[in-house]
Amino acid sequence: MTKTYIEGMSIYLGIDIESESIFIDLANHIKPMLNRLEYKIRIKNSLLSQIKVNYEDVFSGVTNVSDFVSNKFNLPAINDDENGFITLYFAKIIVTGQHQRPIKTLIMCTTGIGTSELLKAKVSRKFPELEIVDVVASKDMQMVKEKYSDAELILSTVHIKDEVPIQNLLVSAMFTMDDQKRLQRKIEEIYHGQ
Repeated sequence: MTKTYIEGMSIYLGIDIESESIFIDLANHIKPMLNRLEYKIRIKNSLLSQIKVNYEDVFSGVTNVSDFVSNKFNLPAINDDENGFITLYFAKIIVTGQHQRPIKTLIMCTTGIGTSELLKAKVSRKFPELEIVDVVASKDMQMVKEKYSDAELILSTVHIKDEVPIQNLLVSAMFTMDDQKRLQRKIEEIYHGQ
């Protein structure tokens, strides 16, 4: 069943999903899901509306594959809450760029210490697809342009006044939910622009 999901989603998304990268996690989700379906237990997915918005295409694919899986394995219909959970496994592959290289990222603040180290920790945890190459001070912009010409993204807690040939995003040191959503959009923009 897990293989059916992986094969179906590979075709739907048009990418080659290496099954070993997702198989165990997905199988560990599907096994208890089968029990829930059999005993008509429905777990509310509190992230469902966000999942449908942020990963609309993936969710749509998972829903289609779930219908196929239900028919093929003679199961009750797999509900949207479950489809939402399954979507996250495939969204993770897309976002972590299993088929894409990491985005070289700089973190910038006024001094390059303190708040930026905290921001670096938060960003690293939430966005593993970003390779944080350095934490820099905003006053060192000239050095940044020379030393990090291959950087693709600057996350900055201060407004960047200079013209920089690198995509950048102003975020708060607290790295709010709004910052995270805007960063997610920026990452997708960078990947789609490749």
